[in-house]
Amino acid sequence: MLLKIFKLGVVLIISVTVVTAWVAAAAPQKKACDGLIAALGRAQGDYNRARSARITAEGDFNRAKNRVGAIVAKIKTNEAQQSKAETALDQLKEEQARCENANGDLSPLSGSCASVQARIDKAKKEIAALRSAHDQLMDQRMAADMDVERTDRDLAARRAAESAALAALDKAKKDAAGCRRAA
Repeated sequence: MLLKIFKLGVVLIISVTVVTAWVAAAAPQKKACDGLIAALGRAQGDYNRARSARITAEGDFNRAKNRVGAIVAKIKTNEAQQSKAETALDQLKEEQARCENANGDLSPLSGSCASVQARIDKAKKEIAALRSAHDQLMDQRMAADMDVERTDRDLAARRAAESAALAALDKAKKDAAGCRRAA
């Protein structure tokens, strides 16, 4: 009876040893897959962050381009106003010349000669203000153009980072899939 218990104990010890060896042999494979699965998760997170950064950079770039467009529209409006004000000033100068020659063939056809100089001065101030505004708009446009260039470079860098993150994610997916098939 003691011999049977001893044999049963030996068989049990051998069985436990074999099972332990199998588990030990399988454990490194499982740990390797666990590492690849974790790497896949990190790669997915990296890609998501890179994609989000690229989308933000695209928004910044589009806003910068739209700002330039808005400034260009203001510049065109300002230039049209300047042209109109300069035409009005030319007409006032012609009216002033007619007033100065009131005794001649160029007698005044319209307006009061007494207020011509005041209207000329007002037109000159308006033109000066429009030119000053134009200079400010040109400075704003230069700054906006530089912002477009900066955001364009940033967008290109974000696109490159997203592409690299996508390549790393694809590799991590392939590695994890290969490990799962092998397990």
